[in-house]
Amino acid sequence: MKKNLAKALIVVTMFFFAGSALAELAAIGPNDKPIQVVLARKCVKNVMMANFLAIKEKLKAGTTDGITLNAHSIASLAVSMPPLYENTYAEVYPIEGSEFKYIGGSMSGYVQASQDTFSQAMALAEFSQSNDIAATQAQADKLLASCKGCHATYRSKI
Repeated sequence: MKKNLAKALIVVTMFFFAGSALAELAAIGPNDKPIQVVLARKCVKNVMMANFLAIKEKLKAGTTDGITLNAHSIASLAVSMPPLYENTYAEVYPIEGSEFKYIGGSMSGYVQASQDTFSQAMALAEFSQSNDIAATQAQADKLLASCKGCHATYRSKI
């Protein structure tokens, strides 16, 4: 009973965070202030990180239950990100609570990195359905490497 309640709470929390991120994205218009765009980017990244941390905890506990949902959330957010990164908005940084900034670069490279994250997350969703902890962990590591590769290229410490 407690396990099912915990799962339900995780699902509700993830939908809340994903809904919040999508609301942030929908609220951004072409004439909005740069700070709104940067905060929306941070919101999306935070939701992705929350999903990845949930995946890590589930694997540590020896289960793949719910990882498919987390992986799909990461995948959907990955493909929604490129339009938010067309400009660096360097004048907005530093953002309170963050030691990093987006430094820009090739937009085609950023789109490719987002597609790679999407592909790795979708593969993770597939592996997690097999209930094979080792294979799911290996794919989670590939997803994390995709995230880190993008961060290494497109962000830096302030």
